[in-house]
Amino acid sequence: MTSSSSIGVRELPLFPLPEVVLFPGRPLPLQIFEFRYRMMMNTILEEDRRFGVLMWDPVEEKAAAVGCCAEILQYQRLPDDRMKMLTLGQQRFRVLEYVREKPYRVGLVEWISDEAASKGFETAGGFGKSAAKGCGSSIGKAD
Repeated sequence: MTSSSSIGVRELPLFPLPEVVLFPGRPLPLQIFEFRYRMMMNTILEEDRRFGVLMWDPVEEKAAAVGCCAEILQYQRLPDDRMKMLTLGQQRFRVLEYVREKPYRVGLVEWISDEAASKGFETAGGFGKSAAKGCGSSIGKAD
């Protein structure tokens, strides 16, 4: 079992995904089509390009309490206003409470530091770069 400790609290827009778990240092390609999440991504792109990914359990009809922050590396707007994007997992968090439900969920989250687990992701930055390179020029950089 890894050692964890709290290292900060902030509000974070949350993106629940059915049966998907994002890990720090791992890429997650997404296609954003729901209006509320297109709104969320537009806001995120104007700010720090980070949002939380939570696994949604369709049987229990609730989100997991622990998720991973995703950073948008590249994105492409499609003619019908959908978006394709490549994100990279950053850091785990725990949802302390939901501060807003509409038009999309925003949670007050507590960052989790994983000292022991971070050693296994020393090449994760390289993996994210190679994943972005694999997307080619079809997706624009988020810078």
